[in-house]
Amino acid sequence: MSDVFDKLYEAGLTAIGTPLMSIELAQQVINYAKSKNCAPVILETYEIIGDIEQPHIDFGITYPTYENETLELKPTQKILKMFEIFNETLNILNTCEGTFKVVLYLEEIY
Repeated sequence: MSDVFDKLYEAGLTAIGTPLMSIELAQQVINYAKSKNCAPVILETYEIIGDIEQPHIDFGITYPTYENETLELKPTQKILKMFEIFNETLNILNTCEGTFKVVLYLEEIY
């Protein structure tokens, strides 16, 4: 899991996207992200139907959502707020019928 963050720092980036991953792994990544002062800011959700990755926008989180939800919050509050929103969305996905995978975009928060 730390390899995602190692790539972020090696490249001198402040944001990075993950590969397509299971909901369980995504939850682990956002837990780890908190310790690295990173917040999940975008969530792309895909329903896996056979060999097809079908985008499922009902469970997506966009950058404008991040901006609206964290407007005027301090960095630590931004991380906690987005952690809460992402966990809630991922928990809902866990209860849905079907197989879902997600891509996370994480941003280092200063």
